[in-house]
Amino acid sequence: MVGHIMRLAAYLSASRHGIFYFRYPLPTASHPARKRGHVKVSLATREPRQAGQLARLLAVAGQSVLARPKVRAMRYDEMRQHVRDHFGQLLRQFRERSAVDGPATDLDLDALSASLGLAEGDPDGWASLSHADGTDGLLRAFCDVRGIAPEPEGRARALMVTELQKGYREYVTRALEHTAEFNTLTLEQEVRPAPPVAPAKASKPATETKLLPFADVLARYFAELERTKALAAKTDGEKRDALALMSKLTGDKPPADMRKADAQEVKAALFKLPKNRSKNPKTRDLPLLDMLEVPGIERIAARTMNVYLGHMQHFFGWAVDNGYAADNVFRGLRLKRTARSDDEGRKAFSGDQLRLMFSHLTDPDSPLVRKDVHKWPALIGDPPPMKWSAVMFRKTEDQNGYEAAQAGRDCHEAAAG
Repeated sequence: MVGHIMRLAAYLSASRHGIFYFRYPLPTASHPARKRGHVKVSLATREPRQAGQLARLLAVAGQSVLARPKVRAMRYDEMRQHVRDHFGQLLRQFRERSAVDGPATDLDLDALSASLGLAEGDPDGWASLSHADGTDGLLRAFCDVRGIAPEPEGRARALMVTELQKGYREYVTRALEHTAEFNTLTLEQEVRPAPPVAPAKASKPATETKLLPFADVLARYFAELERTKALAAKTDGEKRDALALMSKLTGDKPPADMRKADAQEVKAALFKLPKNRSKNPKTRDLPLLDMLEVPGIERIAARTMNVYLGHMQHFFGWAVDNGYAADNVFRGLRLKRTARSDDEGRKAFSGDQLRLMFSHLTDPDSPLVRKDVHKWPALIGDPPPMKWSAVMFRKTEDQNGYEAAQAGRDCHEAAAG
């Protein structure tokens, strides 16, 4: 027995009080600070035989721990591949459901579009809203599905949450794009034979035209519209407002660099855009991104949102035709509207308002209706089928058409109080 204890002498040492200690050396690679060191544990005994037995068990345990394969942190490229495979599978399932059951419903599309807006900003904030148990629950569920153990910690955890957010955004964007393809049916695709595969051409370097900044492309776009007199004043103002909004939301990204994901981010921001943002005291002095987060205010209607998206789609169609962009990234993004919402458009004039307008139109001393030419647009527009906007902005060859339109606006303001 003495010999056995002597063989364990490298692991045993005694204090000046005769208490045995177990001392086990640590390899440099296993030390947290990559230094030479050891583990020292009191065996709480002065009996050599008992100390030898404990030392043998501890030595075996130490060798077993050191011989166990090291659990290394997951590589970043492996992490991205896990996320790519997971959301790629979800996208394939979404497309298969569309092939079997038809396109997603409007309710599902609204939910996807809203979730795309939520998938912006801080990854931890998004993750905490995506699972009932917050970020920890989301990571735990993802690791269970993908068979990842142990769950990442520290910086690897933050990286995985960020990659999950990217993957979810891409999944929703691709799902919305796939659904938008059902809005049209190309017959030629079914009967036209596939063209012969041409040899791959070397990609040409980007031309100087395609590298133009957004502001320069926009200036050329409006210069062409002005030269051709293609827009009425009201439409020109709406178009400039819509494209200025797109410029702010994309950080003036050149059209050649815009992708479908950028267009989806613009659409997600439009869902949160306040109504009358430049007039509402709660939003008029705020930066654009801040006013999107103001709670408890009315948002723009679906019709207004489609007007914005329509102007952006037209601009990108022109940019593609003129070589400033490769793809119209806003095509197919407008909302499908099956019925007119109750809160859209102007409300009908009340009886009191109509009587007030009629009194101004028939009173020769009215300060708002000073000429006979001011009266006929409003009187023609009085029957119910005619809308005020159709009267006020109708094209006319009359030299006094502008004055008549202004008179209509004056009467509209007077009736509104």
